[in-house]
Amino acid sequence: MSFAEDFAAINENSPFDWKAYEAALSGAVERRDPDDLHGMEQVARLEGIGRDDVAGRALLVLPAWGKTGVEALRQQAVNGPHYGSALEILLDLAAGLHPILGSEIPNGIAWTEDLQQAIDAQDGERIVARANLVRPRGYFLYGDVNLPIYPLLEQVRDGTIRAIRSIAMDHPEALGRASAEHIDLLLSLVVDTRLVINRELLTEFESLLDRGPGSEETLHQFLREHPTLLDPLAAQLVTKYECGAEFIVDYMVRRLNDAYIVVELEQSTDQIFANTSLFSRPLNEALSQVAAFQLWFTENIDYARKTLPGIRDPEAVIVIGRTAPLTESQRKRLAWENAERRGRLRILTYDDLLAQAKTVYENSLERPPVLSSRDIRTHRR
Repeated sequence: MSFAEDFAAINENSPFDWKAYEAALSGAVERRDPDDLHGMEQVARLEGIGRDDVAGRALLVLPAWGKTGVEALRQQAVNGPHYGSALEILLDLAAGLHPILGSEIPNGIAWTEDLQQAIDAQDGERIVARANLVRPRGYFLYGDVNLPIYPLLEQVRDGTIRAIRSIAMDHPEALGRASAEHIDLLLSLVVDTRLVINRELLTEFESLLDRGPGSEETLHQFLREHPTLLDPLAAQLVTKYECGAEFIVDYMVRRLNDAYIVVELEQSTDQIFANTSLFSRPLNEALSQVAAFQLWFTENIDYARKTLPGIRDPEAVIVIGRTAPLTESQRKRLAWENAERRGRLRILTYDDLLAQAKTVYENSLERPPVLSSRDIRTHRR
């Protein structure tokens, strides 16, 4: 029977059979069937007298399903009804704590046979001793239900951190439900200097650009360490991505909306134009290379999805040269080229990256003005 069927049978009886519920939870956690996860999500949304406790236990076992369980928690933290509980579980996971044991697990629980026997026996002291847990939540008993302990699947913590940052960007009001003990953690996750553009970062980037020849490797390393300079919506940066045995892409950026961008970095000292209107050799070579990359993804999309989940038809960016040496007509020609390619490929200078980052920074400090047609007419006068 599925978890949903088990729960339906339990829910028909009065009083509620907590021991049968415990068994149903344990069975679902052991199977980790996607259909069981759907049923668990439904139970986790229950509300009302007595139902909140039932829902709370379902929330606590959702991480057993890995990333999909974390996404279910994120949905709860945003859409409810148990906003605060879901957020607290996400924050525990982000801190490296097991949501049921409430204990730090530096390298994950060593799931030895001895530990499994302790879990099967529900022997709290032995579990704490064998797993070397730091802060156990008593006997991990909640009411009359002995919750199933489960190993956390790989990448759950990374998925949790991404979920919290997603909430911060799209639904910041939901973070107000975090408890006081999690505030410092929450700030460290959301205000991460590697992911947030700040004044210090902009100053350092501008200084690197102004050093000129001899700083290229340092400049490229800086962009690897701060991928939001390449794309403000960067969620992940993959370096030296291998397109089979044929090509190696400098960088693949996965954006927050799971779209992918091919990034080809040339030198900041390269010329963009060979003369008034013809592109330089470095830029022509980069254009040819990027076209080959995009064609490869079109012809090998199923293969690419094995390492870049969900990739479809990636856009591309070439970063090359500086803006200052360009004449007015060359700048217009570059703008026309980018418009003609309709977003499939953009040619940017390193100064364009800096200007883009400065705009993001300024908008983060103050909401951009919203003007009406009347405001615009008044301003023109």
